[in-house]
Amino acid sequence: MRARLDERLKESSSYLRTQQFDKYYDLFSDSYIEELKAFNHGTKDEYLEHGKGLTRSVPPFDDCIPRSTAKTANDAYLISGEI
Repeated sequence: MRARLDERLKESSSYLRTQQFDKYYDLFSDSYIEELKAFNHGTKDEYLEHGKGLTRSVPPFDDCIPRSTAKTANDAYLISGEI
C-alpha cells in the first residue's frame, strides 16, 4: 500500500506542476469530492472552472521521501516525509 501512496503522491505533484488539473481531479477520493460540493466545486467542470486564473505554486515533491503514512478517514491519508 505504501508504494501505491508514494506513486499517487508523485502523480499528484506532477499533475499540479504541469497544470493538468483534470488528471489531478481524477485522483480525488469520493469523500473529498463530497467535501468540495460544499464550495460548489464538486464536479470536475466546476473544479476546473474555479481553478482558472488562480496562481498556483507547487513544492518540489519529485524528490519526496515518504517517512510515514496515517489513515485519517475512510479513504484519506496524511503523508509525512522529507524533500
